[in-house]
Amino acid sequence: MQIMQFVIGVYYAAAHSFISYDIPVTSTYANASETQNTTVPAIVKSIIYRAAGAEGLAEAVGKAGAEVHQTIGYKTVDCLDTQGQTFATWLNVFYLGPLMYLFMRFFYRSYIRRSSPAKGKSTVKAVEGAVVDAAKGTDRALNGSTRSRKA
Repeated sequence: MQIMQFVIGVYYAAAHSFISYDIPVTSTYANASETQNTTVPAIVKSIIYRAAGAEGLAEAVGKAGAEVHQTIGYKTVDCLDTQGQTFATWLNVFYLGPLMYLFMRFFYRSYIRRSSPAKGKSTVKAVEGAVVDAAKGTDRALNGSTRSRKA
């Protein structure tokens, strides 16, 4: 189950580099004559519209005969917006590669190679042998030792 978690996690993380989606975007603009009312309330209202991101409405404030129009379109956005997000994702993917290899190697050596007990040995003896083999492998990896342990 742990190995499958790593494989699915790596696939899921890497997939975000290649996925993008469309979001709806509205833009507002105004057609108006050049006659503009420059009263204080009109200026404040225009500043508030600009602060809210409605530049088209801000241009129409105080203008005589202004017509406001809205257009709706779509903008394509990537799942990972910045290079930092992409770097972190791929660092995670490359970090999990060797870990997956080690887990699969441990799984193979501990369970697959030892799946059928030798003739005359019980299942308990086979499990004990698998544990001893795993301990030997761990000891060799940590200490560089080749000595064997007695069961």
